[in-house]
Amino acid sequence: MRSQQLVIRLQAVVTAAVLCAGVVATVTHDNSTRGVPVAGGQVLRLVQRAPLQIDQAASVRMDMSLHISGDGVDGSVHVEAEFDPQSKVGEGSADAAGHTLRYMQSADTLYAPIAEGQTLIYSGKHYVGLTISGGQSDQLTGSDGLGYLQLLAGAGGQVLRYETSTIDGVHVTRYHVNVDVAAALARTPEQLRSTYADQLSTLGLTTIPLDVWLDDQGSPRQLKLSLTAQGTTAEILIHLTPSDKPVHVELPSADDVYMASSAQEFAAIAYGVN
Repeated sequence: MRSQQLVIRLQAVVTAAVLCAGVVATVTHDNSTRGVPVAGGQVLRLVQRAPLQIDQAASVRMDMSLHISGDGVDGSVHVEAEFDPQSKVGEGSADAAGHTLRYMQSADTLYAPIAEGQTLIYSGKHYVGLTISGGQSDQLTGSDGLGYLQLLAGAGGQVLRYETSTIDGVHVTRYHVNVDVAAALARTPEQLRSTYADQLSTLGLTTIPLDVWLDDQGSPRQLKLSLTAQGTTAEILIHLTPSDKPVHVELPSADDVYMASSAQEFAAIAYGVN
């Protein structure tokens, strides 16, 4: 039971609990190197345009690791997904405490198969759904990582440039920036805005420091930050690989979906621990 409770808390809380009042955002640096201040606005504009670069891809593969600690919880969630960055249609899997949840996403709705042997409880439906829009703090927002990525549009002030390296054989440069959340929302096209960024603004979080790795075309390949709220910390590392291959996802029909009212209910039904 303790393992099941941890799974639900990780899946339902880690991407949302850090969005409640009193959030403090920090970033962890590699102390073996020092950032070099970058003069002029060219690099800053490069960082700000990074989300638009990834939005031009036909699809994006994402590998996101989240570690949550504090408030009696210490565990990790690993999410792998492939999605269309414009339509937000995609599919993926989330692993936590030895359990795997496979999900699909279409715009503002998540879907997952109902746990085996549980379909009769939900009128024979085979999928559970969750609407992730509306700015509710208990939703599984940022499930595709775009909520964090779109914050780069609000980067401002001093930019620090760190070491160059390679990710999957691609040359990248690491930058540290401070993000103005309100500016990020204002600069992001409405159809591409994430509920996650909206929540941050609504909850009064104005500035977020983070690290981003850009390739030579200015496309983001990695993002790193941590968020802390009320004694709970989530460390987040997102790896992105754009592709020119479109995503093909077979979504369930509406009459075969039981709509959950919260992230907790969604996770419990998908894992069969309700």
